[in-house]
Amino acid sequence: CAVRAKGVRIIPWQYRRRVRLDGLADLLMFARGASVLDLGCSRGLIGYEFAIRGATLVHGCDIATGAIATANHLFNDLTGCNSRFEVADLAEGPPDWLLPAYDLVFMLGVYHKLRRVMPSDALLTLMRGIGVKTRGHFAWNGYAEEFDAIDEAMTWSDLRCVHRSTISGQPTAAWRR
Repeated sequence: CAVRAKGVRIIPWQYRRRVRLDGLADLLMFARGASVLDLGCSRGLIGYEFAIRGATLVHGCDIATGAIATANHLFNDLTGCNSRFEVADLAEGPPDWLLPAYDLVFMLGVYHKLRRVMPSDALLTLMRGIGVKTRGHFAWNGYAEEFDAIDEAMTWSDLRCVHRSTISGQPTAAWRR
């Protein structure tokens, strides 16, 4: 799928788009009418995939100011989807503007970063709080050694793992209430 130009590996955008949802594409069938929360949303591309498939609300946060500006710009022209993207450092706890619950919650490639800067008990408390905010599905991807800690927090929140995948080489899992 990759093309080489002057020694630089270029990955076509269609492939990058597919890889972004590896192991999670089945969750797109729950998009219509859904509320979505993307923790560590970067430029909002995961939320955008759900919004163009009918999600009516997409919220996201990330520590990167430029990424949040891009996410807000990306959603400017979308009609039928209420969106909100804000700069937030999850190591300081969840943003105070979050709703009590969301149908779909994503935490993709974020946990290992939080693990480096948060005490383990604070991280467990954060993850349990995120689990409680999950009305339908919680999705995560990261490193294999993180799975047990994520599973413990989600199980405590009455979510059960319903899917595990390593399609893209990076462990991905989904829990469901």
